[in-house]
Amino acid sequence: MLKILIVDDEPLVRKLIRYCIPWEEYGLTVAAEASGADEGMEMVREVNPDVVFTDIMMPTTNGLEFTKMIGEYNPEIRVILVSGYDEFEYASTGIKLKVFDYILKPIDREILKKIAENVREDILKERLRETEFEKIKEELSVNAKYIIEKAFYALLIEEDWQNALRSEER
Repeated sequence: MLKILIVDDEPLVRKLIRYCIPWEEYGLTVAAEASGADEGMEMVREVNPDVVFTDIMMPTTNGLEFTKMIGEYNPEIRVILVSGYDEFEYASTGIKLKVFDYILKPIDREILKKIAENVREDILKERLRETEFEKIKEELSVNAKYIIEKAFYALLIEEDWQNALRSEER
């Protein structure tokens, strides 16, 4: 199961996100909640979530700054911004911070389901790519000596062929 962290200063919004959809059906589970960015970063370090839902407008540290902190700590964590404001500036800043998605309050259940599907699929694809890359690296390290010998042999044959041509020209 992929882990979710919900960060919002409004307890009702946290509950809504937690209970709005059956996360387990999407391969996700709500691992923790936090009421602000400071507590949220503690939870990020403690729980190591795969996905963070965070409000943009929170006291002390806003969601965009929190997103930046998350990205510096672990850029693999997918962040979904939650906002009551449909302003381009927030979305634009979110794009620059590589936010996975942006959802408006009031939260629509169907949109939340679609985001759950998309974020799960994105994470699983990324992990599959990483696994395949590791397999290729392992195969390369196992076969590196053979590959180097073959390349060296090819260079020697090429060199011998070029030397033979030079001697015929004389």
